[in-house]
Amino acid sequence: MIKKAEIFVVLLLFLLLIFINSSESLRFDLKSQFTRCIYEDIRRGSIAVGKYHVVNPNEGHPLPDSHKIIASVSNDHGRSYHYADKVESGQFSFTAIDEGSHFACFYVSDATQESTVTIDFEWKTGVEAVDWASVAKREKLNCYVFSLLRQMLQAVELELKKMQTSLESIHEELGNAYIRQVKHVYITINLCLESK
Repeated sequence: MIKKAEIFVVLLLFLLLIFINSSESLRFDLKSQFTRCIYEDIRRGSIAVGKYHVVNPNEGHPLPDSHKIIASVSNDHGRSYHYADKVESGQFSFTAIDEGSHFACFYVSDATQESTVTIDFEWKTGVEAVDWASVAKREKLNCYVFSLLRQMLQAVELELKKMQTSLESIHEELGNAYIRQVKHVYITINLCLESK
């Protein structure tokens, strides 16, 4: 017999497979008078993050201006998510407003000089785009905060129980005092009536 927990795990894995979009990491060469675009089909509401940098051909020396690039990220509806001019690296993140193709395009800034630029590019979407380490830290912090809050509420609950017991005692005393007072009035009335 299949347990509910096993069904839950299978269902969870199935949902994860449905919602996992993709993670793409690549290195490519870009000639100075050409454009290179990478596209990704992204669902509406999905998270996308990316980073890119130009590989320095002269390691240990500054990157020549002829190797700086223009980077832009947009979708097929014309919405721009990122634009950077004359940079050697950058990053972007967005939540897709429109469903469909999203493009990351790269150009060499200085197209007057003949050069080939190597670019490292990483693009993550969907579940892959979530920074799970920070989520785990936040969840751990939330657990700690909730634990402290629970302890504080337990202390407040204890104080409220003490106050309730005190109020019940006061209420009982007041009730007893009233009854004694009423009895005294009845006794006084009774004595007056008997004496007549």
